[in-house]
Amino acid sequence: MAKPRFLDTLLLKQAAQQFRAVNHPLRQKMLHLLHNKGPLMVTDIWKTLRIDQPVASNQLALLRKAGIVTTQRQGQAIFYAINDKSLQTLHSAAAMVVNLGTSKNRKNSFVK
Repeated sequence: MAKPRFLDTLLLKQAAQQFRAVNHPLRQKMLHLLHNKGPLMVTDIWKTLRIDQPVASNQLALLRKAGIVTTQRQGQAIFYAINDKSLQTLHSAAAMVVNLGTSKNRKNSFVK
């Protein structure tokens, strides 16, 4: 008899918020920039991407609220960096959904 598989709804809710946050072309460009360059100030981001400062700040705030990026203050400067732990959470949630969706015996899969 197959062992029932549980779907962690809290993990999925958190992941859904994070997937919504990264599902935007500008935010994806920001994440790509942070991935390649490491921690950056908002000034570096808006100048590199050639966007207005308030737009960059608003998009970074959404990413920070979703836990995708972290901030670290150094004096008056605030540096943004990718939160690797949240990306691991996204990966885990995606793997959970894919594994559940491809289960041959869906009768044994249910939501906790």
